[in-house]
Amino acid sequence: MIFSLIFLAAALFVYLYFIEPAYQDEQVMKSKQISQQSFLDNESSVIKHVKNLIDTYHGQLQIQEAVSMALPSEEDEAGALAQVYGLIQESGLQLQAVSVADNVSVVQSQSAGAANNFETKLQKSLSSVVIQLKTSGSYEEFKGFLSKLETNIRIFDLKTLNIQSALLTQQNKAAQVATTTQDFYSFDLSIATYYQNQ
Repeated sequence: MIFSLIFLAAALFVYLYFIEPAYQDEQVMKSKQISQQSFLDNESSVIKHVKNLIDTYHGQLQIQEAVSMALPSEEDEAGALAQVYGLIQESGLQLQAVSVADNVSVVQSQSAGAANNFETKLQKSLSSVVIQLKTSGSYEEFKGFLSKLETNIRIFDLKTLNIQSALLTQQNKAAQVATTTQDFYSFDLSIATYYQNQ
């Protein structure tokens, strides 16, 4: 019996001085691990949220760049003329004359009320530049030009169009015979392009 009491006392001593402190240390380690894992999860969530915000911001920059290409922040008449000239060349039309005029009309929605007034202050007004063109070529070439003009990144509106039939005399160098082509037209048109007022 004394032996079992000594054994019980020894077991209690080992439990109190070795097992209990080790168990407490393990609980402290587990709580630290749980808190660190929670901190890591929170930080990962914050980092993911920041990355999403940065991606959204970059997406908005790309949208802003696309809008700036469609509606430049300045007149950029030279850029508009270069684009129109390139489209004419691609279509196979012959450019005969070109002129450019600023159109003073401002495109802006006018609204009433304080909230709408605040919104209109945030909106930029638009002005236009009108390009007068005289070209010649076949009807198919002109249709191709209009298709390219319609799908161009910069916005162009066809304002006026006058089509006249024109006879083109060509000489066949091999036979030296004069022939006339029926599918040849003269196109007099005006195109408006827009830009943002600062």
